[in-house]
Amino acid sequence: MSNPHDSLFKQVFGQPERAAVFLKRFLPGPVGDGLALERVAVVPGSFVDEALASRHTDLLLEVPRRGDPGGAEPLWVYVLLEHQSSVDGWMARRVMRYVDRIWDRWEAERSGSKLPVVVPLVVYHGRRRWTGPTSLHRLVSWGDAPSFEEALGEAVPSLRFFLLDLGTIPDERLGSDGVALTLKLMKHIRERDFLRRLERLAVDFRAVWREPSGLSLLEQLMHYMLANMDAPDHDDLLRVIERAAGPETGAHIMTIADYLREQGRQQGLDQGRQQGLAQGREEGREEGREEGREEGREEGREEGREEGRRLAAIELLERQLRRRFGALEQRALELLEASTDGDRMRWGEQLLDAPTLHEVFGSDWEH
Repeated sequence: MSNPHDSLFKQVFGQPERAAVFLKRFLPGPVGDGLALERVAVVPGSFVDEALASRHTDLLLEVPRRGDPGGAEPLWVYVLLEHQSSVDGWMARRVMRYVDRIWDRWEAERSGSKLPVVVPLVVYHGRRRWTGPTSLHRLVSWGDAPSFEEALGEAVPSLRFFLLDLGTIPDERLGSDGVALTLKLMKHIRERDFLRRLERLAVDFRAVWREPSGLSLLEQLMHYMLANMDAPDHDDLLRVIERAAGPETGAHIMTIADYLREQGRQQGLDQGRQQGLAQGREEGREEGREEGREEGREEGREEGREEGRRLAAIELLERQLRRRFGALEQRALELLEASTDGDRMRWGEQLLDAPTLHEVFGSDWEH
């Protein structure tokens, strides 16, 4: 099943004009200035591990260099969306693997004496602040001797990705247009007072309304909100959006609403909460809604169980460490929060014999 975050991300940023705005805003200034962003192209396909497709989605953008100096290859920007609530401490390793697959594709399809530059940009909108490494070298066990890293650093594969942690960026720094509104909704969608937050985005809604494809984007954003809000009230959402976007948008908003009601009924996303549904609709429509509700509940339960198991395992290891060593240092808590199943298994085994807290975590403590 397609994840709503993934669908919105690809629908919006897969449009070259919005991809250009996104890159101009979030790439380092000298990089953006040197690119012909008006000629950005979306490269089809995905490079994400199949097992991680539920938490990652990606987009590869090809951008010519301004003036095409010296026949250089276009720059490729690899944008990876991470939308799980937990931080992936191995993200730099995964990004390195994905970049290598991009180069494999380039070798198979094109000819040239040098590889193209691939700039990785990770967009994270989890509930917690990102605490994981953004550099592959920080995942390498160099030991305590800094001379090793100094002497061998250039011989060991290295990668650093740009990180866009939406939760740490003030809304005003994201801008006020279609790109900004999309990122703000992804950032705030899980808040309890989400409808109140929408009322404070009036400037963004009106800016989107004035864009050439603004109506289409509003439709996509409304669909996204209905699919992700906790127990959405269709009519309350419409009233808030109409107030935010301005009275002149009212008829168009209602047209979008009618379309989404129909689409929601077909997909089971309307969840039986829409008012004014005429009595006597075919029995098959009700069955479709019920099937959709049950599918959504089961998916939510499974995600909740998975997250619950992870948190329970972290809590168990944390209790064992406290019982053995007393109060834990902040570094230990950070490592536990970003840990994988393999990390916790390794630390649990080392806990049996390690005389100190630092030795339980070994080389992980310093990286």
